[in-house]
Amino acid sequence: MISQKPLIQITSLFRILISNRFQRIVMASRFRRCLLLVIIALAAFAIDCRTLKDDQYQSTRFLHAQADIAYYRHDIEDAIDRLEEVSRVAPADAVCYRKLADIYRYFRRNYTKALSYASKSYELDPHEPEIHFVIAKIYEGWKDYERAIRYYQSGLMLNPSLPYQYYHLIALCHLAREDTTQAVISLQKGIDLEPHYSPTNRLLHRILVKQNHYRQALDLWRTDNLVTAKAKTFGSFWEWSQEIEKAVRMIEANPEDTDAYIQLAVAYFSALLYHESFSVLEKILLKNPHFISIKRRWEITGAYIHLMNETEMITDAHYTRVVNGQPNDSLFRQDIWRAFKKMAKFFPELGPPPYRYKERYFNTLRKKIENTFRAAVVVGITDNVFDCHFGHIVGREEKSLSLWEEQGDIHAIYLDYMVSNGFGSWAWQYQTQNGGFSSSENMYTVYSIYPPFLHRAVHDWWLLNDSATRGRYDRSVRWSGVGMSADPFAIYYSPRLRGRMRLKELKEVSETINDRYSDDKKRPFQFIKYLSNKIIESSISNHEGYHALERAHLGENDSVLNPVQMEKHSKLTELYYSPFPFLVLSELMTPDINPDTHGNSAHAQANFQIFEGFAQYIYHHSKQFPSINQNSNIMEQIHKLDKKQIRMIASRLFFEET
Repeated sequence: MISQKPLIQITSLFRILISNRFQRIVMASRFRRCLLLVIIALAAFAIDCRTLKDDQYQSTRFLHAQADIAYYRHDIEDAIDRLEEVSRVAPADAVCYRKLADIYRYFRRNYTKALSYASKSYELDPHEPEIHFVIAKIYEGWKDYERAIRYYQSGLMLNPSLPYQYYHLIALCHLAREDTTQAVISLQKGIDLEPHYSPTNRLLHRILVKQNHYRQALDLWRTDNLVTAKAKTFGSFWEWSQEIEKAVRMIEANPEDTDAYIQLAVAYFSALLYHESFSVLEKILLKNPHFISIKRRWEITGAYIHLMNETEMITDAHYTRVVNGQPNDSLFRQDIWRAFKKMAKFFPELGPPPYRYKERYFNTLRKKIENTFRAAVVVGITDNVFDCHFGHIVGREEKSLSLWEEQGDIHAIYLDYMVSNGFGSWAWQYQTQNGGFSSSENMYTVYSIYPPFLHRAVHDWWLLNDSATRGRYDRSVRWSGVGMSADPFAIYYSPRLRGRMRLKELKEVSETINDRYSDDKKRPFQFIKYLSNKIIESSISNHEGYHALERAHLGENDSVLNPVQMEKHSKLTELYYSPFPFLVLSELMTPDINPDTHGNSAHAQANFQIFEGFAQYIYHHSKQFPSINQNSNIMEQIHKLDKKQIRMIASRLFFEET
């Protein structure tokens, strides 16, 4: 008989094992449940964090956009407030600190505070070329040129978008240190990268003339002004180049021929190259100090150069005061008067200048200066801001056009070496005619428009290609004649007319737009969008390289940016710098904007023009807005939107394309 004890023991052991296994199973299931709960919690936390991060990202982008709006409207206080809010929301935003540094440097001249913000940006992103540029400008403001050069050079090593401009700035620092040799080396490096960058060419031209390299200087000047035998540029550039060539040959034949140097000085003076003329006259006086007529010409030329430099400093100081809410027009008027009346001694027929500003005497003196130096000078009030602008007249043109089923004449004055405080549009004042004001690379055009063209609008396109742009403006130009400064594009970029395209390049842009966009409705939008971006990228405060970007967009050089850079910069350009979202967000429009139904007030007209542009933008991005029916009247649909819907669509223009 088998003992029951072992069986009982086995049974008991089996029960224990089952019990332990069961417990392990139970424990395992609990662990899995706990682990699952932990995973779910972590996932939820991660999603919340990502959502928070996305919200923060969208918030900071929106604040950046608002800061940019304020910046381009010269509301510096608001721009600073927005950027400081970004720094609180996103303390690691390097771009925010860089923008603050640039504002305090350029607008406030507070280099200490600018450097503190720049240092934060540098710590967060030391590989961004732009922060090296800002720090270099700060040290340049302190006249610490050695450190400025160091940061310009370190920025160059990071492959900035516009390296030739860095070389130009390095050269200026070397000249400030009186190191001409290094300045020439830097300028030559810049020219090797971009042969048609006029500031570099002109600076090197002056140095070459001082160093007696007249032939090399002439070749450089011809290249800069596109002067060739086959393509004679507008104005008198070809005739001027021939006169300079003749004098240079005489000097090459006999370096001791004083008459040859006099002829060269006169040729430079005729070509509006006053610095070069002054330099040659100075060399003549070193050999013949008692040459009375040469001495008088040398003195008046030097005084005019000083007037240009002083006026530029005065207008820059006034610009800074205005954007900081302290315009002080009376101080500006006094400063300008003190600068101009120094020229009175060269025109004794006017009599001694009065101590205080007298409009009649000032206007007579201004006309004397204009006639002597072929300059166009404007001083007056535009939009309640005291303006001063002047430039050298390098060409004139009379055109008879048929626009808006009307015949009229346009008198165009081409200006070079422009000095301006950046406010308003001087054509409203010049020759007491209404007109337009446009800019290209160191070349500005003032249009004095004779009746029946009494519409106040920007006319960059009149000498380009009427069919490419006229349709978009017909209605807005007519409305803008009733007390308005310009249509929405002019409202957007007239304070920043600092474009660097020559007239020839603008024509090429127009032709490119015509080729790429067969739809007449799209052409004006694409043209003005391109032009606005060009103006933005060329301003002193936007050193971001949009020029290369837009060249690539137009197919001129697809290898300028790699695909990642292209995508990044194209979104910045498209979203941050397109005029329509800026205008809509900044103006906070109401739907009551049609002058036909809501009166002809200036505000209603401006609102309607902005909405027209906004509607055009939506029309050309209709895939993003399925609720907008292209087959019906776009404007009627826009008018029905309330302010909340408008803000939502404007926000989509900024954010949802990314």
